[in-house]
Amino acid sequence: MNKQAKQLLKFRIQMGLTLISLAVALTSLAYVTYSWFIFQRSANISALEVIIEKGISYELKYFVHNETEGYPSSNFSSTDVDVTVSDYENEFLPVDSDFHQYTLALRQPAYRLTYALELSLEKTATLKQYEIIVGGFTSEQSSLYYNYATNKAIESKEAINIYTTVIDGDLSNSLITSEAASFVIAQNPPGGDKFDGNDKFAKLDEVSFGESANSQKKIFLFTIEFSNDPDSYYNFKHYSQGLMFFEKSPLGNSNVYQNLTFSLDSILIQRKNY
Repeated sequence: MNKQAKQLLKFRIQMGLTLISLAVALTSLAYVTYSWFIFQRSANISALEVIIEKGISYELKYFVHNETEGYPSSNFSSTDVDVTVSDYENEFLPVDSDFHQYTLALRQPAYRLTYALELSLEKTATLKQYEIIVGGFTSEQSSLYYNYATNKAIESKEAINIYTTVIDGDLSNSLITSEAASFVIAQNPPGGDKFDGNDKFAKLDEVSFGESANSQKKIFLFTIEFSNDPDSYYNFKHYSQGLMFFEKSPLGNSNVYQNLTFSLDSILIQRKNY
């Protein structure tokens, strides 16, 4: 693919996990069962690259129910009202040029942020397939909290889930709404968590544009979640040489992720077939 056949499009999601309402002493750390965290975007926005051939355009949109603190997943509580999508056109709105829709507070584990990347392709004489890939992320390591089993610093990426789906953007708004609602309301969307924190180039999804004399649109929905999976919990083990050691345990909690930052630096949409 030559340089004239590529577009470089920019955005960045920057999130910081910062404990804002919990003071934890060493002696009580193992007994805390709740946390409130704030996700805050850095003022220094880097590029999130979408590398695709000429003819494809995009628009980034945010889910209005992200509001200022994210929204709870459908399994968050038996007493809350589950968030859903009732009208895609009016509930997914363009992100402003200053990206302030990323300066959000996620109240606690099991809260989510959802965005839509709408991709439009001009007419094409051949089937074109693309892979959507995490091109890069930054996961901060704790300077104080360590994994007892590995003797390594605990990282924010351990508490991040990413869910995705692709919807045909040429459907009617009611059908798009129905598919988006199924994705948003799912406790564990089909395909599960696409991000394990280990692969810098994790594949998120695929999108295909069939042969057509008309323009086509695809909607790539992606949700970033602060995990409440017990597999991400840590329980206090012991204190040694100024460091706190924890072991993975469903009896623990998410407090070890306080003050750490996670940023999704790059999403690549690259051609799969030529």
